[in-house]
Amino acid sequence: MIELLIQVLSIVARLLFIMVLLMIIGEPLSSLLRRCFRSFDNLDVPQELVLNAYLGGLVIYVLALIPFRLFNPAVLATILAFCLAFTLARLATKLRREGISLPRGLRSSHLEQVAVLALFLIALIIQVIPLTKLKLGSIHDTSLHALFVQLILENSQIPATHQPYLPAAIIFPQGAHVVFAFAALLLGITPPLAVFHVTALLNAMTVLAAYHFGKVLDERKYAGLSMAFVFAFVSMWPMHITWGGNTFIAGIPLFLITATLLKEASNLRGAFKKREVLFFIIVGLFLGYLAATHLAPFLTLVSAWIIFLLARIRTNWKEVLKEFGNVSISIVTSIAMILPFFVRFVSYYHLPGQNVGLPADVVPPTASLIPLARLPPTLADVGDFLLTMPNQYNISPYLPTRLITIALAILLPLNLIVGALRKSRLTFAESFASALCVASIILFFIRPFGLLEPGRYSLILYISLMLLLGSFNAWLYTAILNKVPTNARTRMKGLTLILPIFVSIYAPFVYYRIAEDPWRLTTMYRIFAVTTDDDYNLMLWMKDNLPQDSIILINPFEPGLFIPALSQKKVVYPLSAYHLSISYGRIVSLLARDTLNSEVFRYLQTQNITHVFVGSKSSPLLKVLRGEEARTKWDPYLFLGNPNFKLVKKMGNAFLFRFCFTDPRVVLADSFEYTDLDQGGWQVIARGDGKGDAIITSSNAFDGSNSLMLCARSESGPFWCSVLRKVHVADNFNVTLSFYLRTATGFGPEDALMLIISDTKWDKQLYFTTNPRVPVKYKPVHLPSPAGYFEFNLSRLWDDLHGEQLPKSFFIQILSYDVDGVENVAYVDALGIGIGRSHLFTNCSASFTYKFALSDDPLYEWKFSERGSGTGFVKAVKEDVLQISARRADGWYWSSVYTVVRTSFWKAEDVTLSFYINVAEGFGPSDALMVIISDPSWKKQIYFSTNTEVPVPVRPYGLDSKEGYFSFPLSKIWLDIYGEPLPNNFLLQILNYDRDGVENVAYIGSLRIDVN
Repeated sequence: MIELLIQVLSIVARLLFIMVLLMIIGEPLSSLLRRCFRSFDNLDVPQELVLNAYLGGLVIYVLALIPFRLFNPAVLATILAFCLAFTLARLATKLRREGISLPRGLRSSHLEQVAVLALFLIALIIQVIPLTKLKLGSIHDTSLHALFVQLILENSQIPATHQPYLPAAIIFPQGAHVVFAFAALLLGITPPLAVFHVTALLNAMTVLAAYHFGKVLDERKYAGLSMAFVFAFVSMWPMHITWGGNTFIAGIPLFLITATLLKEASNLRGAFKKREVLFFIIVGLFLGYLAATHLAPFLTLVSAWIIFLLARIRTNWKEVLKEFGNVSISIVTSIAMILPFFVRFVSYYHLPGQNVGLPADVVPPTASLIPLARLPPTLADVGDFLLTMPNQYNISPYLPTRLITIALAILLPLNLIVGALRKSRLTFAESFASALCVASIILFFIRPFGLLEPGRYSLILYISLMLLLGSFNAWLYTAILNKVPTNARTRMKGLTLILPIFVSIYAPFVYYRIAEDPWRLTTMYRIFAVTTDDDYNLMLWMKDNLPQDSIILINPFEPGLFIPALSQKKVVYPLSAYHLSISYGRIVSLLARDTLNSEVFRYLQTQNITHVFVGSKSSPLLKVLRGEEARTKWDPYLFLGNPNFKLVKKMGNAFLFRFCFTDPRVVLADSFEYTDLDQGGWQVIARGDGKGDAIITSSNAFDGSNSLMLCARSESGPFWCSVLRKVHVADNFNVTLSFYLRTATGFGPEDALMLIISDTKWDKQLYFTTNPRVPVKYKPVHLPSPAGYFEFNLSRLWDDLHGEQLPKSFFIQILSYDVDGVENVAYVDALGIGIGRSHLFTNCSASFTYKFALSDDPLYEWKFSERGSGTGFVKAVKEDVLQISARRADGWYWSSVYTVVRTSFWKAEDVTLSFYINVAEGFGPSDALMVIISDPSWKKQIYFSTNTEVPVPVRPYGLDSKEGYFSFPLSKIWLDIYGEPLPNNFLLQILNYDRDGVENVAYIGSLRIDVN
């Protein structure tokens, strides 16, 4: 608890420091406005706090908007120094004039101000508590705003485009982002953290802005305090905006501040005067800064102003034109404040995605596979909401407060209607809040330009109703006191009558806000704030350890969206209209479905992807916006162990892979070349009474320098120790499993080393075991040798055993089973899974039938080679038939294909080579088709040739027919020629040799190697 308190106070202190600095920057402008207009005079401390802070934001926004790179530490420090000197000088002057005097007694106005500041601090603390539990905010909204902050910091101004991260233009107004950037500079924190934390401050400042709204627009006593109380304890919004909405939150206090200026604007009469025009220009500056912060409050406020003026028109058209002329001055000024963004918006509105530089395959948001916003609600949706209000979380999170809020929402318009029927005069606050309600409802349905989600206008409607509630409280307080005589004793009786009424209404709100909301907010934040310490630390590591030209593929539902702002590296793609790309959406969807196919590899290559980031968690945005239950998280097992992706860095559950395209048909190639099994995605699992271990060792390595050593020793009854991981294959038709194993010591007649393939539900398994007598659920495949390299066709074996296709996602488990209590020690290496050759295995022999093509991947596991001057090509005409052609241009020429043959799981004492050939055309007396067996170093060979006169190092064995099936005892021939056994690993080459310049065309098939 003490640690939490320290964290909260630390964050609160930093945020108040930023607020004070903004106030200092805003003080000179505030002083100027006080001299010119009464709207800015006679403000108390809470009002000056919020007004000056936003004036400071306005100053630095204009500074960043000027394209001279003025938003830098040196200039900001200079401005701060000047403003601080100005503020201190003003305070000194005030002290000289008024002197230092302590009030003899606290007046009600002082108590009111203290109460408002206390409400502000309570709201701020409630906002800050969730920040101590979370690393960053929403991976969606907050990552976008953090990117803008990063761009401002890199360019020392508001840039025109997203470069170097995207070529698209910046159309999103940047009013709030300069404040976030200011905080990032001053506090030395990352842009995502600045956005997340400063948003909490701006959210709490709604309390101060509401107080200012009530104080200025409602002349009744304590109206400002009432509104501050409503937004501190009663109103769900903006307090509960946890999905992001950072700029919208920043706009709410400014929305309320700007609304207060319209009271004086509406009271101006007479012909234009210089000061009046200047006042409407000032209003336009506030409106422009509001538009630069967020467009929804701006559009609502302007619409409400027009509605308000129309409702007040009582005279001739000259007055109408005059009023709207004033509004026009403010609107034109406001547009000037966002002119660069407005021009870009208009220029690119006709383009797909309404921006420049987007992929060619962007589609409308409704057709996108990645949702950017909720679909617009229909009238039926609105009707359903109204009919089910008691069940609507968005009214209030808790049922008691929800029911009270609904009752108050019904009471408020009724109270206004009754007042209108009695011809009671409405306060300006009530009138304008009513206009805001009407404007927000209109904008909710018409959605001008389709710019914003309707939900933003519904939130403004809610906030407007809360303003009416604040005025209602002031009316109720005044109405009750007016019924009581004015002497002190009866006045106290009136207060004792008022207190129970307000306590009965608002006590539940106060209780839930203090006791429940900090934890409720934390829970709600976690829906989209899924960034963990692992993600954050990995992204910081990437900043200094990846090349600057890296391009990283990210999941739009994972924390990788923060990479541009944290790592300063380019990603495909940050939150933007780029998510409307149909190809990007397909890749994201395929990877979420554990599919790593040729389409994905092509996309990675065409986008020049260098790395892939896999976060620890994903957000449920797809479900929230579209109601789809589809999985969005990428499984790191899709990339772990895949030779096309090398693990660069792993921090907890966050992964960074380097994309290095080699063979897209190899799913897993694990030779345990790492120090920790966790790096390969392996989990160690043991069952029974005993001891076991699985470690990486340099002993008994078959491929590379390491192998897996698996130990198991029973202490009572059967015991097993194993390692386990998940595997995904894109095509389950012809999946091959290969591995090396060696049972070194301790394996008795009841013990076994097993490799198990299981579906993800663990209902069905396929067992490979060194001991077929070990009890297992299904009939196992027996490994007749305790040591060797084995290869099997998983698809065929699974289908034979279970009568169905191999699952595309399955577990692979390597298990050491011990019964006799003597420790089993075994080694496993060179574990491979791919889509390729099928190897049939029996108790006494193995037959390897070589294929030349699989689906869209010709010459799978074969490499093409040629020598001399000429042209040649190879083509798989069938899965097991190869056409090979050669034609020399000068001298001699040959073309060939070759592959590696491994018979390491057996002593190669009886290896037979067999094949079919058809020398079709073009072969002259000096030409030949040859099949060659060579040791790995290419120093020793056996030649099988259609022409024994061809010059080769060793006299070839003749193929006496141009077409036919041939078989040769490789082990015996090798031993006869070289006096040593055939190597366990050797090369198999098919070669077409031409000398006469007439194109040779030959076919070879049924290529098989048998080991007995």
